[in-house]
Amino acid sequence: MNINSYIRKFGQKSFEELSFNDIDALILAELSYIDIDTLFEEGQTEICINDIDIKNAKKSTFSSSVDALYNKTMLKNMINSVRYKDLVIKDVIRKYSIKDINQFYALNVVFPNGDCYLSYRGTDITLIGWKEDFLITYQKTMLSQIQALEYADEVLCKSDCRFYLGGHSKGGNLAFYTALNLGKKYEDRLILAYSFDGPGFRDGITDFVSYEKVIDKMIKYRTYNDVIGAFFNNMTRYKVVHSTGLLFGGHDPFFWQINGTKGQFMYAKDISAPSKKYSARFMAWLNSLSYDDRALTTDAFFEMIKENETVYDLLKNFGKNVAFRKKSLSRYSENERTRLKIIIKTLLKYLFSSKNLIEKKND
Repeated sequence: MNINSYIRKFGQKSFEELSFNDIDALILAELSYIDIDTLFEEGQTEICINDIDIKNAKKSTFSSSVDALYNKTMLKNMINSVRYKDLVIKDVIRKYSIKDINQFYALNVVFPNGDCYLSYRGTDITLIGWKEDFLITYQKTMLSQIQALEYADEVLCKSDCRFYLGGHSKGGNLAFYTALNLGKKYEDRLILAYSFDGPGFRDGITDFVSYEKVIDKMIKYRTYNDVIGAFFNNMTRYKVVHSTGLLFGGHDPFFWQINGTKGQFMYAKDISAPSKKYSARFMAWLNSLSYDDRALTTDAFFEMIKENETVYDLLKNFGKNVAFRKKSLSRYSENERTRLKIIIKTLLKYLFSSKNLIEKKND
């Protein structure tokens, strides 16, 4: 059973009959991958899920995610449910900038009892969104993290509601960043903060403003064959869920497995051994690079594919991208090209040599 099956089976139970749980939190995190603002009439700023006319929704409403069809089905199931139909979506915000390398989208889901869930979108299909993810390897903060915290302040200052924070992938990082920077103004009102397979932080989490106050309210999910959630993972406590997706497909929430009888995730005791091994090797390689080398690698990679706007363009133009590689690298100095070659060689060395290399790096 996946989250759509969960909505169909358990969606006729209200939150009074079945308390809000981690699966609900994932569903509301996934909701931010839908361009809800395209469903608004002119001048409209909020909408009740029950009032959404999905039959007349624009194609663009679902096109920001690779899970377009799954998300459309999810929203349809939510509209037809008792559990979600009375939720109100408001305070939708969208920011996108090629110049600033910025992709940000968030929305506020308000429950009938007045509690709310701030949902942060993860990486969408744009390559700018993907490039912003790479910034986390060498920048202390990303613009979207600052925007996430500002968004929370703008929403929460309007009322004294209790609230959840949540997001999948990069959205989970944004939710945790917000939780860790809330400060005394809002931290007591925070119910829980969710990071669903989101990456961690370059410099760890213990130095954040609200760490001591909110760490016990932070819930991190990783998948059994984890890929994304392993990046800069600073959490020693996390939940591991089984996923039927392979490699990066396991990151997709629609492949996360749910026990149909109990209505809860199917948990594993820990991350798989291969995932542990290769994520450790990758992080050891990354930690062997200076911040300048990480920045150079990011810049060079996205320079090679800059003629593409989305991940679909990247796949469609694969041959052209390969042909463009040599030309794109010509803009770099001989010294930079040499550094790039060394960086790639060391990556292969870390991934395919003995694990002693990892142990030596971690000593």
